[in-house]
Amino acid sequence: MKRFLCVVGTRPEAIKMAPVILELSAHAQVTTLCSGQHTTLATEPLKWFGITPDDTIKLAKCRTLTTLTAALLPAMERMIAKHRPDVVVAQGDTTTVLVAALAAFYANVPFAHVEAGLRTHNLRAPFPEEFNRVAADRLARWHFCPTPSAAANLRAEGIDPAHISTTGNTGIDALAYARAASADARRRAGAAPHSPHRAPAREPGAANGGDLPRHRRAGRGIR
Repeated sequence: MKRFLCVVGTRPEAIKMAPVILELSAHAQVTTLCSGQHTTLATEPLKWFGITPDDTIKLAKCRTLTTLTAALLPAMERMIAKHRPDVVVAQGDTTTVLVAALAAFYANVPFAHVEAGLRTHNLRAPFPEEFNRVAADRLARWHFCPTPSAAANLRAEGIDPAHISTTGNTGIDALAYARAASADARRRAGAAPHSPHRAPAREPGAANGGDLPRHRRAGRGIR
């Protein structure tokens, strides 16, 4: 059975990686690793989806991108050596994703990039995300793109089309999962389903699911 190391660093990554982790877990051996870039901001959404991290990198407080990258890279190297994955998977464009891709490359482990191909073609905007995603895509073996235009960006950059898949935005998958879970909770509680024209009430204990559309407001620290 293939072994996947799914790396999560921030709250948005946790939300968008949760559907990937759940689906992979039905077909392969999955280890979920929290990089420590965000702490409870990352673990709370995973918990909402019923995912418990298998391992966590303990980071000292990092105040700059340089110190964060310098702290994460050797730690990620150790985690890859410890868990011996066949594939490393990460989502998005944070420092965690850059480091996961680079450490996997150094370890000769294939890297799969979720939400690949997004571009502004300006390395300073957004900063540092544009550089992170460009670099991660150059290092990735497989590219899972949210839109056809993202896939077109990769083809224009010379990425082998055989390694590019347009899968859609996993944040939408997470939202669909949360809505289904809320509807199921209502059925179990014997409540009437909500009107399709009204926003569903938030379930007690499901604050992270209710906040899904607003996840990018969380965490204004180092990216």
